[in-house]
Amino acid sequence: SKWLFLDSLGGHYDLFEALVNYAVKNNIKIACNPGGKELQRGLSKLAPLLKSIDIFLVNKEEAKSLFGEQNPRDFMPKAIISISDGPRGVMVFDKEKIYTAGIPDSPVVERTGAGDAFGSGFVSEFIRSGDIVKAIQFGTANASSVVTQFGAKAGILKQGDWGPWGLIEVKKS
Repeated sequence: SKWLFLDSLGGHYDLFEALVNYAVKNNIKIACNPGGKELQRGLSKLAPLLKSIDIFLVNKEEAKSLFGEQNPRDFMPKAIISISDGPRGVMVFDKEKIYTAGIPDSPVVERTGAGDAFGSGFVSEFIRSGDIVKAIQFGTANASSVVTQFGAKAGILKQGDWGPWGLIEVKKS
């Protein structure tokens, strides 16, 4: 595989470390959406592994708990860093730019799975196209679709299906 997507591993740091090391050794890119138990290990424990991450996805509260007032870019110089803020949208950093986007006006039945839907949509579209703007748009469309239904998986979009909303505007600075 060319990519490895690491999600919550139930706090099994040894497994997390082994998978990152395996990916680095085998030239596999890493997308990571760590779970709370991984984040509880703290920055001092995670910092050596973060430098190998290519795409890092967390919400605003998780970013604040892990990095505090420090700049995530200092720990992940090569990564695309996505920090979601629920109904307020997302901020994505690459090496040169900051991208911000809101969310479309869509009905919300339940927010369960919205963050995971954003992350999986973002990563899959970025792998497919290499375009951060399209990745943000597809991740947002995927999350918007999921929140219109009950459960974390209902409403997941497939390639080419962008849902009933227009593409969100992504601002670059």
